Amino acid sequence: MLPFLKRGLLYLSTDAFGIDVLTVNYLVADLDYIFKIIKLWKFPPTDLKIIEDDWHKIITKIKAGKAHEISEGDTLYLGACTKGANKSSLRKQPFSAELAMQRAFSLKSKYLNFIIQKSLPAERIVKNTNEYKKGESFEDLVLKKFASYYGLSEKEILKKLKLPDSVSKSKIYILAKAIFGIKKDKIEEFEKADIEMKTITLEHSGSLKESMSFKQIQYKQIVNESWEESYWFNTLTKRFLFVIFQRDDKGQARLKKVIFWTMPVKDLDVANQFWLDTKKKIAENDFSHFIRISDNRICHIRPKGVNSRDLMETPAGTMEKKMCYWLNSSYIKGIINQ
Repeated sequence: MLPFLKRGLLYLSTDAFGIDVLTVNYLVADLDYIFKIIKLWKFPPTDLKIIEDDWHKIITKIKAGKAHEISEGDTLYLGACTKGANKSSLRKQPFSAELAMQRAFSLKSKYLNFIIQKSLPAERIVKNTNEYKKGESFEDLVLKKFASYYGLSEKEILKKLKLPDSVSKSKIYILAKAIFGIKKDKIEEFEKADIEMKTITLEHSGSLKESMSFKQIQYKQIVNESWEESYWFNTLTKRFLFVIFQRDDKGQARLKKVIFWTMPVKDLDVANQFWLDTKKKIAENDFSHFIRISDNRICHIRPKGVNSRDLMETPAGTMEKKMCYWLNSSYIKGIINQ
């Protein structure tokens, strides 16, 4: 592959016979095209069901006068991507006086990537659309599968599923796969929709002590990023599956409930300001005044390294402690209460 061929476009089109064709078009002169994928491909019925539900979610928001609140994290496979140069690319919406970003239907990049990487050892939760009851969505089906395990501890769930006890950090993912009856490495629908599972453990009183951590901030990378291409934006606009445990009166954590969540647009604006503040301070080599949890700004920055000697190089060439993005425990608790 030539070194200047860095970005390409995937094209899905339908021929005269109703067959969907997936092609890749690279952004170079016509004479320099390299065809990487030329194949016939058709949407599986199980995918079309999810795409149809996604379409209804987007249309329902528009009809409710909430086009300005649409987020790509609202849906799984079909997105409503923004169209326009920036936030000034606004237009009228039919059921509200508030202007909304221009948007277009699009298949999410994760979904298209999965088509390309068909060799991934993944397995579907839903093998056939007949598994859905009338009016049931994919998310409804997932929540229903977890419901029969409510009130059980991790060990009791493992025992019920006939799985060995595990101390792995991916224990909840292993549990979820077993609950779904999946034996392969990956859950196909989760891979396509970029659904991330997170475990939350409430105290017996219902309080939440721990904030939710994410990846370490790449100091030399963030200063050259825009908000829309940043790790933090792409993380907060994805779909999450929160698996929530609560300790009983003996301190044993038991499965309380499972919910899907995506950050609302109004909170995403707060996260944007937080990110801009973080980026500015890193660019100024100020590692002492990041937004803290006590500032109550939804997110905060604090260290997350192996130890005090776990350092990372900064844009200024100095070495600083590795820092991490966190969602505040009070914010997560509010999500659960909703």
